[in-house]
Amino acid sequence: MADLLEKVETALQSALATVASAQGLANLTASDDATKTSPNVISFGENSGEEDPLFSGNHHVTARVTVSSQASEGTGLTIHRTRVGAIFDDLLSDALPATLSAAVSDFHCFSQGILNLGHEKDNSETEFKDSLLLDLYCCASDIS
Repeated sequence: MADLLEKVETALQSALATVASAQGLANLTASDDATKTSPNVISFGENSGEEDPLFSGNHHVTARVTVSSQASEGTGLTIHRTRVGAIFDDLLSDALPATLSAAVSDFHCFSQGILNLGHEKDNSETEFKDSLLLDLYCCASDIS
C-alpha cells in the first residue's frame, strides 16, 4: 500500500509542477527528505481504504495538498491567497484524474472528490497554511 501512496504523492507533485513554479513555491511530497521551508506546496498520500470492490486493486486514497506561505512575505495573506487559488484551481479540474494517471507509470486515477478545505495560521503567526483534502479512487497499475 505504501507504493500506491507514494505514487499518489508523485503524481500530485508532477501535476502541480508548472503552477507551483509560477507561484514561486517549492513543490514537495511528504516523503521528500528536503527541508520543508515555505513558501511551498506539499502533496501527501495520507491513507487508503480497503480494496473497492474487493480483489480489484482499486482503493480510495485520502490525499492532502497543503500550501504554506510566510506571513512576512510582501503583502502576506494576499500573496498566500493567490497561491492557494492557483494550486487548488489545478486540483479541482475535471481533467485531474487523467493528468495524475499520465504523470506516473503503473498508476491510474479513475476519479477525484473533495473531502475538506482548511485554513490555519500557525501559533507563532508567521505562516499561513491552506489544505485541500482529496479522495482519489485509483490503483497501482497502468490500465490504459
